[in-house]
Amino acid sequence: MCVLGGGEKSPIMQGPGAKPGRVPTNFEQSTGDERKEFLAAQEGKTYYDMSPLVLEKKGTRHDPTIVPSGASWRLVGCNGAPGEGHELMWIRVERAHGIDRCPECGNVYKLSETGFNPENLPDAEGHEHH
Repeated sequence: MCVLGGGEKSPIMQGPGAKPGRVPTNFEQSTGDERKEFLAAQEGKTYYDMSPLVLEKKGTRHDPTIVPSGASWRLVGCNGAPGEGHELMWIRVERAHGIDRCPECGNVYKLSETGFNPENLPDAEGHEHH
């Protein structure tokens, strides 16, 4: 068991390991988030949201481009607001900042209030965490 910040216990997520005399596969020895990625892939799901962020308008301070994320920060690649273009710039969009701005095109980004939650994925036994 792993004790989380609030004192609650969480089972350790790990694979079954290899049979004696065999070298384990990545799936057999995977643990934690890597294991959750494998389990999600078996169900045709993705553990991390890797889809591109489609910009339909330029984000402003009052109407920013929302970046889906349940984390405290997310790395965003900006290559220009709609109608503009520039070399790819990587921007660390942080919840603590409120908003972050591309220094090249001025597009304003903000993390979503809610986002991808890996706890809603099935665990090794096939049931979901809510």
